Amino acid sequence: MSEEIGLPEDSTNVLGILRCNWGEISAITGIAVTPVVGYVGNLGEDSLNPNKDEVEEVREERDEVGGGQTQYGYTLTQRHN
Repeated sequence: MSEEIGLPEDSTNVLGILRCNWGEISAITGIAVTPVVGYVGNLGEDSLNPNKDEVEEVREERDEVGGGQTQYGYTLTQRHN
């Protein structure tokens, strides 16, 4: 996360790695990617500093949860050169 969006590595709690047949995906797409799901806590707008050489897009996603609270998630689209 540090290289891609500027978050210190020790600020991310990895929750899991998404599994699939990576050999098949790599054969189809020509790239190897390992999706990782992590929790980083509350982020302000200035918390993310995407590396333009690594990240094509950062998309914020909101989800309304119980008690009138909003949960935020971020999806990164990596740049492929």
